[in-house]
Amino acid sequence: MIRRLGVATACAALLCVAADWSMYKGDATRSGVGTDSLAFPLSAQWSWRSPAPPQPAWPQPGKELHRIDLDYAFQPVIAEGKVLFASSADNTLRCLDLSTGARLWHLVTGAPLRFAPAVADGKVYLAGDDGVVRCLSLADGRQIWHFRAAPRDDMLLGNGRMTSRWPLRSGVLVRDGVAYVTAGLWPSQGIHVYALAADTGRVLWHNDNSGSVYMRFPHPVASGFGGVAPQGYLLASADRLLVPTGRNIPAVFDLKTGKLLYYKAAEALQDGGAWSTVWRDVMFTPINRFTNPSEARVGEALPSGADGMAVYSLKTGEKLLRLGGKYRLLATRDCLFTIGGGAIECLDVSQWDPMLGKPPSKVLWKQDLDTRAYTIALAGKALVIGGTNQVQAYDAATGKPVWRAAVD
Repeated sequence: MIRRLGVATACAALLCVAADWSMYKGDATRSGVGTDSLAFPLSAQWSWRSPAPPQPAWPQPGKELHRIDLDYAFQPVIAEGKVLFASSADNTLRCLDLSTGARLWHLVTGAPLRFAPAVADGKVYLAGDDGVVRCLSLADGRQIWHFRAAPRDDMLLGNGRMTSRWPLRSGVLVRDGVAYVTAGLWPSQGIHVYALAADTGRVLWHNDNSGSVYMRFPHPVASGFGGVAPQGYLLASADRLLVPTGRNIPAVFDLKTGKLLYYKAAEALQDGGAWSTVWRDVMFTPINRFTNPSEARVGEALPSGADGMAVYSLKTGEKLLRLGGKYRLLATRDCLFTIGGGAIECLDVSQWDPMLGKPPSKVLWKQDLDTRAYTIALAGKALVIGGTNQVQAYDAATGKPVWRAAVD
């Protein structure tokens, strides 16, 4: 499956993209939208193969679609003619020349690197399971500053590897000169959410109280002390920082002050995952059907009509509606591309108001899809789907297939 691959195939395709792709899914909203076009057919220019496959933190769930599959593949970013990716297998960040694949520099850390780096203003930002966020020079890998987001140096065995008691399991999000990062995975041990000055690492704000909150739990009539358990790529709107929490919905903080605005775990029994997307004034996040343990299987469950995407108001945290049967999506200003039920659909959302609680109804086109899709991106006029052992591209305006290639 494509999400289990190293970066060899990805780099070959990305050579055709001139614009930078400086963070996971391209921007702070995790839109997956790029402006530059691809020239089909694509052909491999060079390849790099990892000496070891990714070592994800969590095994496949068996009973549902994987909600915490953030580290099943190395996620490359592109900036200033360089491609960078981090490895959970050998704890290494690598920087290669985008044109040739030649290694320019690398950095080895003391614990797994599960998240893509972020690049801004000639600097590379990296978060790891060792509890440290690092800022490096893009040109040569020289360290500019580092900040121990974990409150102490405690190390323990976690997910089969040595890790900080407070691993950084949300990556680094850089926006408008500020680097956002979280430390901690277990609320009872303490959760720390930071905003750091991107140029110096100076702490702008620090929230250390979101791990101990008296709250309703996502189980009938259950309540007690719990809190935010960060797992997944941070994302942001104009004024809100969203912290994914693994198998539940993101917690939402004030972007400027760090105040926890809401975390409605009890209302989201089957909603949430390690990735979400911000669009206009709403958040899209996965819905995963409940499966009886007797239906468990090796790997993960297949997509089902009972899965879907939930739409939440960013202002209030209220669940607005459900897009049934859709397990992947990408949103632009006027179009919502959804995957589910063995097909890709393009929906007209130019006049759609999700606050009304009804799904978009105007289908612009629909195309059969013969692969299990794991990721979706828009490159200019091409919709690119990463699926089981293949990559496919479709004309975004018409849905016409334009290219496909096998990967292994």
